[in-house]
Amino acid sequence: RQLLARATHRMRRRELANSFVCWRGKVAQAREWRGKVKRVERMLKVLANRTLSAAFEGWKFWSVDMRRKLAAARRVLGRLITGEVLCAAFYGWLDRYRNAKSHREYFRHKVLHVE
Repeated sequence: RQLLARATHRMRRRELANSFVCWRGKVAQAREWRGKVKRVERMLKVLANRTLSAAFEGWKFWSVDMRRKLAAARRVLGRLITGEVLCAAFYGWLDRYRNAKSHREYFRHKVLHVE
């Protein structure tokens, strides 16, 4: 009877030791897996940040480029409009001057050549 108790006790201790070794291996695997998951998550964050950064830099370049082109277009249009306004004003003045000159000449001719 005592021999049977010792044998069962030894079997239980062996099973418990095997279970502990197996548990320790699973804990090590889980720890290793968590490390791999963290590395993959970090890599995905880096890729996402890189993509977002590239998108932002592209938008910033496009925005600055468009702002520069818009400013240049405004300057050109300003010159055109100013030029057209000045030209229109000058030609309006020139027409009035020519009309006034022709009226003066007409009246001078009438006054000098009164019939």
